[in-house]
Amino acid sequence: MDIAFAMCITFMVLELVEMQDSGPYAYFTDMWNLMDWLNYGIFCAVWVTLKEAFRLEPTTNAVDAPDCTDPSDGGSELCAQIGFKDAWDLMRTVKTAKLYLSVCVCIQLLKVIKFMNQVVPKTSLAVEVLSKGLLDLAFFGLVFIISLFAFSEMFFVQLGSVMENYNDQYASAISLARALFGDFDIDEIMNNSPDYLNAIFFISYLFVAIFIMLSIFLTILGESQGKVREMESDAKRRGDVIKNEFGIFHTMGLWLRDGRLYVAAKGKQLRSYTASKSSAYRHAEAACRNAAEAVGIDMDESAPEAAPSAVEEFDPQVVMITMAAQIAAINERLNSCGGGGTPDWGRAAAPAAARAPAPAEAGVGVIGGEALSTLDALNSGVAALRAELAAMRAENGARAAASRASPPEPPDVFVEASLKKKNMRV
Repeated sequence: MDIAFAMCITFMVLELVEMQDSGPYAYFTDMWNLMDWLNYGIFCAVWVTLKEAFRLEPTTNAVDAPDCTDPSDGGSELCAQIGFKDAWDLMRTVKTAKLYLSVCVCIQLLKVIKFMNQVVPKTSLAVEVLSKGLLDLAFFGLVFIISLFAFSEMFFVQLGSVMENYNDQYASAISLARALFGDFDIDEIMNNSPDYLNAIFFISYLFVAIFIMLSIFLTILGESQGKVREMESDAKRRGDVIKNEFGIFHTMGLWLRDGRLYVAAKGKQLRSYTASKSSAYRHAEAACRNAAEAVGIDMDESAPEAAPSAVEEFDPQVVMITMAAQIAAINERLNSCGGGGTPDWGRAAAPAAARAPAPAEAGVGVIGGEALSTLDALNSGVAALRAELAAMRAENGARAAASRASPPEPPDVFVEASLKKKNMRV
């Protein structure tokens, strides 16, 4: 509780600083500043009354035991005889503290509207209308209170002796205030009156309070709202910067819209990227196929398959035959590309691999001397193929350099047309 009181003092100091910066007139014409000071004052009253309640609270200590002989400490004959002390002063203090605290909490929660006006300007219409018509409402309230007091005194005199709801000035005023909202019993008034005069007085009060006073109240609010709308229109015509009336909700809507557009743009970019890559892959594949067809290579031809083995275990003879078939396939490719004169290592190695004796026992990983010599021959053949490929590449490079150095011959019309058709397919 003391910490809360210290924070309240801190806020009061900050309000004084704000009043010094903005000036007393501009500061106190703001309704929210008046509510702040009212809240601080009521909270100080709460702190004082709670401190008093804690002081009056009885304890079990002998020092704080009630003194029945001291009248100021609640002493009485009943307390002196049986030791009972009536803590009426503690109850009264606690009830007063609860009253102050309830009003303080209500004002504090009403101040949430102040922050809502900053976050969502659309909610500031009610506050702006009341602020614009504050002076007119103040004088109207004065006239209304006087008229209510006058009628309450009249009904107190006329009906106070026979009706409980009008037995004093306070009860009479409350009954007339309830009548504004339709909570009245005209039959009870007539039953406790000798004639219709009190009923006529009551109907006259309703006419003044509802048809006249209420109409004036609504007119003041309507005129204030019209002034507020007119100020907004003038600000728009002057080109002043005006916040969007939906505030944070408008900002959240913009965020959602921008996020949706960003996701849509990224999706479109991804689809375009995927389509371009697919198109590039298709063009590259078509170019490779055309180049392969130009040199007489069939890209759809499957690689030579290994001969099926009779057993699942390792068979050196099958390995020799498979390697010989692969080397023969490489030889044929080289011959088709213009690499004539290449030794046919596949055909030379195949009979040797065929002549290699099978292992004595299936599943035994033992390779005889003849199988090893055949493998060496295959390895030598692969090395020779690699050397011939390198020589062919060098020869092709020399031919390309010579063709670039010598002037090109005039192209044949039919060859050129054929090349154009191939390029169009690519």
